Amino acid sequence: MSPHTRTGLALAIALLLWAPSAIGSLSGGTEASTTGLVFLGALAFSWIGTGILQGLINGYADGIRKIEQAKLEIELLEARANEQQNRRRTDDKESPTVALGDEDSPPLV
Repeated sequence: MSPHTRTGLALAIALLLWAPSAIGSLSGGTEASTTGLVFLGALAFSWIGTGILQGLINGYADGIRKIEQAKLEIELLEARANEQQNRRRTDDKESPTVALGDEDSPPLV
């Protein structure tokens, strides 16, 4: 979750929580200072709540990214291993081997 999304979501939740108090203030039921404190409380509550939500979302997203990265690394290692096996097979076919005790081979000292 991006910081901009968190800020917008926290403000929207705070406005929803504050709406009954704002309506009461407009009709003359509560004072403006009380309504302001209620808004600050709603904003603090929603900011903390969206912070927890952001932590959960980012935590799960990081876990998924790590799993995907591990899968890619495994595929890369398997591709490298297959390439090395193919090289060994072609190298073995191309390079002649000399058996021990062969008449044409130099003597071992």
